[in-house]
Amino acid sequence: MATNIIRDDDSTMVIEAVGAAYDSGAYIAQGLMGGISLNTVPINTDAVVQYKGEVSYAKTAGSAWTEGDELFFDSGNNEFTNVATTDGIVRGYAAADALLAATSGLVTLCEGHYTAAGAFVSYDNSTSGLPATDVQGAIDEVEDRVDDLESDKMDLVTAIVAGDLLEMDASGQAVGSGVATADVQVLAVPVAPNSIAGLDATGALYDSTVLVADIAGAVTMGGIWNDNMRNSTTTAQSIADATSTIIDLEDVELVGNVTYAAGTTSLATIPVGGLYAITYSLTFAAGAGTYNEAHIYINGVDAFDTSETPDNVNPITVTDYSIRYLAANDTVALWGKHDSGGALDVTAGRLGIQRIQ
Repeated sequence: MATNIIRDDDSTMVIEAVGAAYDSGAYIAQGLMGGISLNTVPINTDAVVQYKGEVSYAKTAGSAWTEGDELFFDSGNNEFTNVATTDGIVRGYAAADALLAATSGLVTLCEGHYTAAGAFVSYDNSTSGLPATDVQGAIDEVEDRVDDLESDKMDLVTAIVAGDLLEMDASGQAVGSGVATADVQVLAVPVAPNSIAGLDATGALYDSTVLVADIAGAVTMGGIWNDNMRNSTTTAQSIADATSTIIDLEDVELVGNVTYAAGTTSLATIPVGGLYAITYSLTFAAGAGTYNEAHIYINGVDAFDTSETPDNVNPITVTDYSIRYLAANDTVALWGKHDSGGALDVTAGRLGIQRIQ
């Protein structure tokens, strides 16, 4: 029997397949199991150990024991210590006081268990995300976070009327807003999915029953409207004699995704294929000749036109309309032509495009 056993209550157990070779009297720790080896044990063989009773064993010098202290086993130095080891397993209790400088002490062995404080009980932190890997560390982290919340919370610095809303002052503290919760309009969700909401006379939200798809369809039907497309009525545009000239119209707000490039291009681009009504007009300054003409070019090709006869005294307005099928990305432009015998100003131009089907 191991010679360092002082009191024996005949409590023995077998630790199977120990991971190292041990001499008789050595303390063997394997998980929560542990005890004094009763004989020499080769590696990977079973060991019979005394796991209860009183033994004399090596003690960590530099720390004093008080009778009843929880003791842990430092396997790296083969000694008992009252300083918690990383595994946190209590292996025994100090059977008597031991001086600071003592290198051995009396140990009352016990079945291995975690210290009552639970500081070294491991846990899975993959869910909480806390850095701590043991229960006590996690508790301490949570306590720190609670302290931070308490220090950062918004304090109510003034008394408020019951039912009033709070607001934050410049220092981040809560003060009464003077607005009662009963005065706050709660906006309800429209009944029909994808329906447009509206506000009634009281500011309350209501379901307009107009669907978003209806709005999109109306926009698609829109083409170009408002002030249509027009050239400046204050800046004349000169048209060369007997030569078709593209009319530069102002870049105005366009609806229905019809785009317009002003300047040298001056083209309206059709968003989607469909049946379109095209209205157009040009106002020519007074001049001679036998015709003043307005032309519509589609994709750069003269598609249709209309004309009036000038009287050399009054401005002449040429206007007409046509319904045509236009494909997506077709371009539409307004051109002018005359035979006055020289350059002639166009003082106004209009182009309207509306999808009708």
